[in-house]
Amino acid sequence: QMSTSYRTAANEVESILRDWAKGMGGMLREYERDKYLVVFPRERLSECVENGFAVLDRLRSGGAAGNNMPLTVSMGICDSGDNIFDRAKSASSAES
Repeated sequence: QMSTSYRTAANEVESILRDWAKGMGGMLREYERDKYLVVFPRERLSECVENGFAVLDRLRSGGAAGNNMPLTVSMGICDSGDNIFDRAKSASSAES
């Protein structure tokens, strides 16, 4: 069933993101169905850039790919702004 496969794939994506956020010393919050906000220390951003955001490769090769579900991942990053709300807004507009 498509809905069962979709939920299985979505749960795997969430698990990968949750583990990644935790490993970065950050946190993951779902703010809309299957849309997440990850907050982590700025010091870890250069590590992400250096490894080419390896979490994206994990997502592509993870459970979603194994379930033959099409997977689209968009990521927006922001490290400037007066507060978390400004940063979230800027990151959302930077998604690609």
